[in-house]
Amino acid sequence: MRPELLSHAAAEALAAVPLSTDLRSVDGAVPPGHRRLVTSRLLTRRDFDAAADALLCWGMHAGAGLGVAASSIPVESGAVVQLTVGRAVTPGLTVACRVIDVFDEGWCRGFTYATLAGHLESGIQRFMVSSDVHGRIRASVVSVSAPAHGAMRWAGPLSVWAQRFAASRYCASLDT
Repeated sequence: MRPELLSHAAAEALAAVPLSTDLRSVDGAVPPGHRRLVTSRLLTRRDFDAAADALLCWGMHAGAGLGVAASSIPVESGAVVQLTVGRAVTPGLTVACRVIDVFDEGWCRGFTYATLAGHLESGIQRFMVSSDVHGRIRASVVSVSAPAHGAMRWAGPLSVWAQRFAASRYCASLDT
């Protein structure tokens, strides 16, 4: 699946939806009721710029099998994105997020988004690729979140497994 641009009307409607969290960073103490999940994968690919471009053009999400409709491609601070799971089988489950940070430190590039009201989870997620002095490239996903929907609270360990599975697929999707 390829990322698509949201229509102007859809982007404006999502821009009006409030964030479901006050969190702004995955660093620091984890608030009560939240959990931090860290997933990282050393990639076999050696082209850092291509990996970073794929990440910043929503390729990590689309490559993991999600439907992606974003207000900007590549990612920009303030952009909104609708992510759809299961679109091939059913109408799918759609959730939305807003990009709150985009960073480029030369050797490390990525972005952070926060969930919007109505998302199953309340929190933030940082996606990044980094390169070390030996040219090894690592894809990483770090999240701090809490269940926002009753079904997610009830699911307990299953929701944690689902988040770990999704993060693992995100990282693997950049190894092409």
